[in-house]
Amino acid sequence: MKEKLAPIFGIFTIYFAFFGSLARAEDINFNAVVANSCTVTKLTDGTMLYDTTEYDFNEGTPGTFTVLNTAPGGTVTITPPSNFSTKPGDYTGTPNFSYRYSFIGTNTIAEVTISDGSSDIINFALPGLNTGTLHSSATTSSGGFTSGNYTAVYTVTCS
Repeated sequence: MKEKLAPIFGIFTIYFAFFGSLARAEDINFNAVVANSCTVTKLTDGTMLYDTTEYDFNEGTPGTFTVLNTAPGGTVTITPPSNFSTKPGDYTGTPNFSYRYSFIGTNTIAEVTISDGSSDIINFALPGLNTGTLHSSATTSSGGFTSGNYTAVYTVTCS
């Protein structure tokens, strides 16, 4: 019986030696991409309040927004208006806008005030979700603001 099994074991030995040497290891790669993106979403519009003593617009309620950046180094730019987008027809002055902003979230930025009407650039060191708060005020070159509705539109962009 042993003699009959010996050739079978020999065949298995040859089979495993031959096919066993054909076995190979393969690497399986897992790839992922993080797109460098930044999204601004408005949460609420803000208000300015007319000051009957100073004849200008003071801060009312802030406008709020979120900034979601997916990679480090996101840049946010806040640009104030150069004029009102809505104003009474008899208003002929030139407004001067001031604003202040802050952020809480992944990147916390303490309150910053810009009083010369220029844009400001904010650099986020970390990716994540941040909530911004923006306050606005305005003065005018003329003798005050005339009666009517005024709208000042700030632009918040990110890249």
